[in-house]
Amino acid sequence: MPRLGPGARAEIGRAVLTAADTVDRRLVQLRLTAFATTHARYIAAQRAVEAAEDELTAAAAVVRRCDAEQDAAIDALARALVLDRRPRANPFHGFGVPSPAVLQRRAAAAEAKAIHKLVAAVQRIEGCAASTLEAAQAADAAASAVEEALASMLPVEAALRTARRARDAVGQQWNRDLAALKRRAQAAADDGAPHLHAALFASVGRTSRKPRRQRGRGGAR
Repeated sequence: MPRLGPGARAEIGRAVLTAADTVDRRLVQLRLTAFATTHARYIAAQRAVEAAEDELTAAAAVVRRCDAEQDAAIDALARALVLDRRPRANPFHGFGVPSPAVLQRRAAAAEAKAIHKLVAAVQRIEGCAASTLEAAQAADAAASAVEEALASMLPVEAALRTARRARDAVGQQWNRDLAALKRRAQAAADDGAPHLHAALFASVGRTSRKPRRQRGRGGAR
């Protein structure tokens, strides 16, 4: 059997179990029951994966929002420093961090770490304007929010990995139970049910077969 994804397993299982309702299945009942049970477990496991994926998507959206706020805080701090007589070309010069534009292109965690360093340097400026210190504190808070959002993703990512491992383990049992059902259906031909296998699995080959990739006008890539 080719390697199957969750969608293919769901479709194959549904087709086989639907077909089983239309035939005399007494000769394969034990194997059919085992497969039906495992199929239900697999569908439930896949739903758990999808739920974990949704949670991770939501957590990633929070990180993106916090990172955007972090970028805005950098802009605000840069403007405040320019008003506080820092060089307009690079208000962060001399603070041990990249320019605002370069800093904003860094990964969110690296950017947050650099902001903490920048804020500490700004707070050491003698005679620093109150508006600059306020902008620095806002940037520091934005960086901390990014770090908290990133930290909140860790257990969600771990839960997703666990859910995928559990689903894949059930998937292996699904493969074994389907193969056992196929063998029993084939053997049923010797017991007076020559068409049982075809009736149960007529659509399985079409479902599991991967579609051919069509070539474009420029040929295959």
